[in-house]
Amino acid sequence: MEHLVDAATARLINLTPDLDPITEPTKLRRSDGVSVYRHTGADHFTSPAMLVAEQRIVDSAGTVGPRAPDPVDVELALMAATPEQPSLNEGQRALVLALVADSRQVALALAPAGAGKTTAMSVLAATSHDLGYEVVGLAPSAAAAAVLSEATGIPAETLAMLDHTLGAGLDPGIGPHTIVVIDEAGMADTPTLDRVISACTGMGARVRLIGDDQQLAAVGAGGVLRDIASTHGAVRLSEVVRFDDAVEASASLALRDGDKSAIGFYLDHHRIHSGDELTSLTEVPVARQDETEAGRECLMLAPTRDLVARLNKAARNTRLNGAEPKDRVALADGNNASAGDVILTRRNDRRLGISSTDWVKNGDRWTITAVDTSGTIRARHLRSGLQATLPPAYVSEHIELGYATTVHAARGQHSRRHARHRRRQRRPTTALHDAHPVAAPPTTSTSSPNSQTPRRTSCPASKNSSRPSIPSIASSAAMAPRSQRPQSSRSLRAPPRASTKQRSGMPSPSAPPLTNSCAAKPMMRSKPLDPGPLPWLPGIPSDLHEHREWAAYLTARRDRVTHLVEVVRHDAELPPALRRFDDVLTDELRSEILTWRAANGVHEDDRSLLGSVPGTDDLAAARYARHPQRRVDAHYPASVRRWESEIAGAMGDPEHRDGHILDLARELDRLQVSGLNPAQILRRAAHLRRPLPEDRKVEALAYRIERMAANDAAHRPERHQSGRRSPGIGL
Repeated sequence: MEHLVDAATARLINLTPDLDPITEPTKLRRSDGVSVYRHTGADHFTSPAMLVAEQRIVDSAGTVGPRAPDPVDVELALMAATPEQPSLNEGQRALVLALVADSRQVALALAPAGAGKTTAMSVLAATSHDLGYEVVGLAPSAAAAAVLSEATGIPAETLAMLDHTLGAGLDPGIGPHTIVVIDEAGMADTPTLDRVISACTGMGARVRLIGDDQQLAAVGAGGVLRDIASTHGAVRLSEVVRFDDAVEASASLALRDGDKSAIGFYLDHHRIHSGDELTSLTEVPVARQDETEAGRECLMLAPTRDLVARLNKAARNTRLNGAEPKDRVALADGNNASAGDVILTRRNDRRLGISSTDWVKNGDRWTITAVDTSGTIRARHLRSGLQATLPPAYVSEHIELGYATTVHAARGQHSRRHARHRRRQRRPTTALHDAHPVAAPPTTSTSSPNSQTPRRTSCPASKNSSRPSIPSIASSAAMAPRSQRPQSSRSLRAPPRASTKQRSGMPSPSAPPLTNSCAAKPMMRSKPLDPGPLPWLPGIPSDLHEHREWAAYLTARRDRVTHLVEVVRHDAELPPALRRFDDVLTDELRSEILTWRAANGVHEDDRSLLGSVPGTDDLAAARYARHPQRRVDAHYPASVRRWESEIAGAMGDPEHRDGHILDLARELDRLQVSGLNPAQILRRAAHLRRPLPEDRKVEALAYRIERMAANDAAHRPERHQSGRRSPGIGL
């Protein structure tokens, strides 16, 4: 197996190369010569062909085509189209104008779920037709293509179908007066996307990619949308129009951005229910049945095919309630089905027509109306109501029960009225922004003294997948355990923290001894350590300053950490989410916080200044972290500190303090400046008819306050403001 892995990886490009210029001594290397601090199985690879395909797509987004309509003509056509179309907000209008008038071969539009991109695309089609252009729609799946066509009126096909047509040498009917709209482009795999874009632009057409770089990625190699956006920009929709409740729209955007405070809103509205696997398999199908009997269409989602099959079986048993149907048929997922069951077709088959223009597609959901003894199923489409006859061979190989499905399979198969069920899913392990196929070595090593499960991390969204950068700051100047995951120079990632013994220069139980004989004893008798390269770390033990084997290595490691600290202080920037602290951060504090976040691997999505402070096993780091936090807190006015106490008291926990309370206290202080009555709003929000949830009380309270503040602001009498605008509440 190892030889096969070596042969495969030898032909690939390592996206996580060891960029550390310092070589570990022999005793800190495994039998294969690899550093014990380099986690087995943590490398990610791609192929040269994949990088070329990515670059070709990105280059197309920067290439100007031979012709494009005049922006004035586009404006007039849009004015002519909108009276017969739904009204557009400013963002949707700007999107249509930009995508139709843009002369580039490829342009990108990014929009969160519910931002009205479907409405914008229908207007885009009408505007383009008025200008003499034909609009063709493409989508990664047949179900998504059907929804696109139904919702916008744009004739749509799958990317695979056009790719097949082009590969067969057939004329797809695309030319200089064609605009190709690729919906759900983030779920398209890069090789197919590259071939389709190259062919379309080669025939003179302009390609418009529509998607969301923050939602589910492609099942295959994908992720190129972020590269296009970071290199050439994108048109963005930011206003969610799906929800009548503006606060829920705000929470949905926060959840999309990875802001965990949004969980407070959903907990407060009983949208989140927890349970172990056995409980979920019992209770979720019962809840689905109750909702179905109440007239609502429901779909259970699960992360794996195995769990989906078990949920489907449980849902069918719940529906039957002990009854034994006479006629039933075995399906591809190992379950049985009978009349009345919901099923899911898992393969496109144009030979199985259900109308003059429609056929059985992967992802379609049906209700069985009859089962023949031969195994043939007659079914009715859940959305269109059209009937289909499914032969035994198709039933046994390509049909599953359809009460539940995987999260990926659910994307694109529902119409707009079901789109609120789509939520961003964070994958627990991921390659560089999921942009490449990964071939990783086995995750076990018989010779590794450091064989814990490897940790993987997502790279910043703006990072180009083919550009690994400098390595991370080591977490100890003495033993210097490190991770070789490359990061952007603006976000350096540190390895797992060393133990207390490692930080004092002593080996951890899992590491090899520093010498073969008595090195440990002199280190235990070492004199007090000099300051280390990071304020919370000790320096090199004095007894090792002249050690023939370790002195040079430890000195080089210390100098390397010192250099990386300077890089961070001069080149790094705090994440955009932390701009809310700009009014209280001095240059010195900013540098200290940047260094701390880089050295401790605080992810850029973490909205707290210092991230998770180390626990009791890292007393020096925890003690140090308190100093910058106290200095930041000291910059807030006394009114903010009073609001902190008011909030904690309103929650029934007067001693409670955390960063979320401080954020909310700042907002209440701003509300008071704007002329509202935050004390009254706080009391009302904290004492609604329902109690605050046990978890994330502060965040839930903040969303309640946001709603009440908006209502009070909307209903208060207009008063003359001396040129001062209320900052509002921006939670």
